[in-house]
Amino acid sequence: MSGFTLILALVALATAQAAPPATPQPAPTATASAAPTPFPNPTIVPNPNPLPSASPSPVPMATPTPAPTPLVLPAGAPPQIVDVHLNQNVIHSGDTISGTVTTSTNVASVEVRIASYSFNVPRTAFGQFALSYQAPHIPWFAHGNYTAQVIARNSQGALAERDVPIALR
Repeated sequence: MSGFTLILALVALATAQAAPPATPQPAPTATASAAPTPFPNPTIVPNPNPLPSASPSPVPMATPTPAPTPLVLPAGAPPQIVDVHLNQNVIHSGDTISGTVTTSTNVASVEVRIASYSFNVPRTAFGQFALSYQAPHIPWFAHGNYTAQVIARNSQGALAERDVPIALR
């Protein structure tokens, strides 16, 4: 007997043992004197992951604060920085730093300077700037506390500055 034929024979044998042959049963007759057929008792299966009987105590969650609204100013007015938010102030090599800068609507560009390093923050809307930046390798001798200078400029070149303390580790 080949291997395939043997497998077919085993499958047929297992199927025959699992389902007994059907025998014709007479159709039940409806009579008034016939006793009702009792239903089998239901099997109760315990839930392996029962729910706690008492609800857990509420955990205080941080309420998200809405982003500040840009200050609407005419083009010739001095620029203003309304808010600067960074996801972290301690930065390690390879960290992804993200943040937002909210300014007056007349701000044309925002620049961030850290020591001798500088980069521009892209504008997402009038008065809204956002960045997502992966920190480069920070050598051991550059570790320390610094001040990040956030500089906002209007189209005439006037500027506003806000200093943010950071640490490079």
